[in-house]
Amino acid sequence: MVRIGVIGAGISGLTAAFEMASLLQEQGEEFSVDVFEKERRPGGAILSVSEDGFLVEGGPNGFLDSKPSTLRLCAALKISHRLLPASSSSRRRYIFLKNKLVLVPETPRAFLKSEILSLRGKLRLLGEGLVRKSLPDQDETIGEFGRRRIGREAVENLLDPMVTGIFAGDLEAMSLRACFPRIWEMEQEYGSLTRALLNIRKQRKTAGPAGPGGTLTSFHEGTEYLIARLAAENSLRLHLNSEITELDYSRDKWFVGSSDAMPYDVLVIASPSYVLAGLVTKISVSAAEHAALISYSPMAVLGLGYKQKDVQGKIDGFGFLIPHKEKRRILGCLFSSRIFPGRAPEGYELLQVMAGGARFPEIADKTNGEILDLSVAELKSILGIEARPECIKIFRYPRAIPQYRRKHLALLEQVKNALKPYPGLFFTGNAYYGVGINDCTKSGRETALAVVAYLAGQKND
Repeated sequence: MVRIGVIGAGISGLTAAFEMASLLQEQGEEFSVDVFEKERRPGGAILSVSEDGFLVEGGPNGFLDSKPSTLRLCAALKISHRLLPASSSSRRRYIFLKNKLVLVPETPRAFLKSEILSLRGKLRLLGEGLVRKSLPDQDETIGEFGRRRIGREAVENLLDPMVTGIFAGDLEAMSLRACFPRIWEMEQEYGSLTRALLNIRKQRKTAGPAGPGGTLTSFHEGTEYLIARLAAENSLRLHLNSEITELDYSRDKWFVGSSDAMPYDVLVIASPSYVLAGLVTKISVSAAEHAALISYSPMAVLGLGYKQKDVQGKIDGFGFLIPHKEKRRILGCLFSSRIFPGRAPEGYELLQVMAGGARFPEIADKTNGEILDLSVAELKSILGIEARPECIKIFRYPRAIPQYRRKHLALLEQVKNALKPYPGLFFTGNAYYGVGINDCTKSGRETALAVVAYLAGQKND
């Protein structure tokens, strides 16, 4: 019988566990999969809280339907019928510029008329196709790449808030190739993003310049519904309140926790990189030191419910993000009840405020009251909302989103190389190859396929 241990019951760990169990079942193998989670609930930052008719997300609001990994997982779990696409009106997205919300254009014609860039900035962006591509071994930051290809103004007004929305990060420190590998590949393959988009436009689903490809998708019950369904799978044994602080490797077997623990043929670490670092210190100091170099930004996420009459005419569409140069104290705000139906009771609206990140790490030192006050003050200044919220939910993450800094991919290779002498050990999670739900479900499945291939090789030997 094959015994598999998974440390971490976030979306990556649960996906890897489910996919491993499914693949081994298909092969007729006898197996057990134990998933260990230190918290009293699985899912990590994927958290949906229902209270007084509000459905508040403590983390991500969903995933894009333009990538197959999460949709495939939903089909395997037989929950595709519970999927909930964002409303069509949520295509309207805003950037806060020069003390007002500016609509992000959805079409080339709208772009030419938009205030989002000056005439000079538009001409610079339109000249992107004339810029030489970077060398294949060059590891540019997002800021360096953006200024080279699309100009400083487009970086400040468009690229900076996009990086904020995804990573809450500093585009002057983060690696383009690690954060946006497809953009790097497009430049390398076509020599220009403009030529790349023209060539692949007909082959992929797009949402236009207003946002990433695809439609934001969640569930009627909130994003945590996916976690709940994974955790309920009979093929997995989920151990909550079970923190693993040490592991050992002996005679081709892995042991977690105490020395008399049951041995595992395979161990998957699906925890944050700093947890991985602590766990592998005993077997590889080099792997631990390199994994510990991956940094995280702190975040506070606020769910704020208002009476509809207090925000009438002030919110519209998806929400807004704020460029760094505007010097505001929040990163942006989503109009949650306008994105998905059922997020607020009748007569109310729900907003989600993001604060902190690499831009404002001091958020970690503030009290809940201070975070609430600064968020409410910013909404008053930006949107003109005078009222205090009727519903308040504050979620705090001291280490929220991993930051893929320059040389991130080289760092991961050093970790993998240092762990090569220890077969049967795998790692996955949002600290490595993507922070979104789609990235994590893709990584979880790829890890499962690698594990099954490894077991097949062991069996043949």
